[in-house]
Amino acid sequence: MQRTILNAQLERELEARSVASRSAARMVLSDRSAIDPVTYAVLTAANEEDERQRKRILVDTPEFQAALRWYQEGMFILFKPVSEWLVDDGVRSMEEWGQNLEVFRGILRELEIPFVELGEEIKDLQSRVAFAKGLMVRTLVLLQLSQNAHITVSAEAKL
Repeated sequence: MQRTILNAQLERELEARSVASRSAARMVLSDRSAIDPVTYAVLTAANEEDERQRKRILVDTPEFQAALRWYQEGMFILFKPVSEWLVDDGVRSMEEWGQNLEVFRGILRELEIPFVELGEEIKDLQSRVAFAKGLMVRTLVLLQLSQNAHITVSAEAKL
């Protein structure tokens, strides 16, 4: 199932990159990535060997590797859960968000994907948007507009 989710995500990202390549900003802003199903596969593994195998099956595909190169040239914004904003929706685990966050971070580091985190230190929504916009501008400047860039926003409470 995670392979199906990963493939669907990669297809949407490819379409978005195609559109972005024809735009002035040449940037994609997304609230999901192919890292999400990899994280879930790791979280639901029975043991370390199962974890390695599940991760390898998803990450070692040519499609993921193509996206990975793009991820490594961009920037992920990892929006950490703000405790008072967490609401039990009956779907996501309220107890395991800390573990989700750790696994997601670990995968980003392992795959050498640059990321920054934003948590409870900025709670005002306009300030959070300003933070993300500022990061997008800095990312574009650092890339000197010579390459496609993208920002992936991950709300860990969604996992």
